[in-house]
Amino acid sequence: MISIVRRLGRLYGMWLTMFAAVLALLVAPPPARSASPEPNACQVLAEADKSLVSDAKQSRVAERDVCLLSGHTASDLAFTLQLPLADWNGRYAQLSCGDACGVSPDSICDNVIRRNYACLVVGPSTQLPLPEDATHALAVAAKDLIARFYGKPAATQLFLGCGADGREGLLEAQRYPQDFNAILVGAPVIEAEPFARALRWRQDSVRGHAGRPALTKDDLQRLHRAAVAKCDAGDGLVDGLIGDPLRCAFDPRTVACGKTPDLQCLSSAAVDAAARLYAGPPNPGNLPSGNAGLLPGSELQWAAFLDSKGDVARWTARKTAAPASRDASAVDLSAFAA
Repeated sequence: MISIVRRLGRLYGMWLTMFAAVLALLVAPPPARSASPEPNACQVLAEADKSLVSDAKQSRVAERDVCLLSGHTASDLAFTLQLPLADWNGRYAQLSCGDACGVSPDSICDNVIRRNYACLVVGPSTQLPLPEDATHALAVAAKDLIARFYGKPAATQLFLGCGADGREGLLEAQRYPQDFNAILVGAPVIEAEPFARALRWRQDSVRGHAGRPALTKDDLQRLHRAAVAKCDAGDGLVDGLIGDPLRCAFDPRTVACGKTPDLQCLSSAAVDAAARLYAGPPNPGNLPSGNAGLLPGSELQWAAFLDSKGDVARWTARKTAAPASRDASAVDLSAFAA
């Protein structure tokens, strides 16, 4: 678990690419293509349920013609649902929006729309963090609209998410096992408080003093080059990559500046900040924690910690705001397995 959580800094888009690649491995070949809906079905659906659908139009997404529905659930949760107008494969994919909530859903759905899935993401203006049971409410609304649009329910429902939204997927399996046939999560934040503590630790480590960060983007480049130089050959192949970061014993003090600083060394403040990030936060009061330090080779992704308005600040706010009841630590998944 620790080695998984240590990789939570990866970009959300990388997970979406991975999800698309492994879909074929997780589910059986798509069923025969369903009959296409009536030509005006998109507008008819919008007129039939104005309490749920606020806008409907035909659009072009990932080289597919889709009915693009925008709407709100009863709890005022905005969503965008894309329904293929031809060759629907009978399946529905609900994608978590991660830190892309509130932006155009087109690129988020591209990978599954190309495979002729119906696709839903949280739409613009949605409040963050997502309210309690938001994923369940979206699933109920989407399945109802799909059944009315195509004249039959989806044969398979999938949920895909990572990080905080990976926790949403685990909560679905634990609390609403009937919502999805398959749930794929990456690096799930199982417990909110330890993860928030780790993010705060990372931000505090790079903040420095007098408004000047202890680590600059140039420092991160130097650290990364030094870490790769130290451990690149560990797997027997010098290719600019660290084959096994867990076995890389890189010490940032090896690139500390001497009495005469040069352009390739680190200040004492930068070395201390890097050491804190590699070590990870302390574990207060012997509380269980799945948050270890950051791995050698990940330095170029630390730039997010330098921006108080960036992704890390939003993730910290989401974890801090999430109540303990949102922890996805239940281990009995028998209902979902059934």
